[in-house]
Amino acid sequence: MFRLLLWAGLGYFIYRMFSPRRPAGHSQSRVQPGRGGPGSTGVGEKMVKCSVCGLYVPESEAESANGRFFCSPECRKQRRRK
Repeated sequence: MFRLLLWAGLGYFIYRMFSPRRPAGHSQSRVQPGRGGPGSTGVGEKMVKCSVCGLYVPESEAESANGRFFCSPECRKQRRRK
């Protein structure tokens, strides 16, 4: 068991020695706060608030009717009932 731990520790040490280092102050995550993920243009999309439940959704994914925005068809139907 001791030999296994010794080899694992030695392997990790060698890995850390030869792995590329990140510059100081560089974030550990690949996605920076306020930025999109891989393939993103960095430009955000307008968010709209659902008229029924108050959930914010991207305008391209929102349901709209009579100038109001909804997060789902269920919320749109619920607004019709009122």
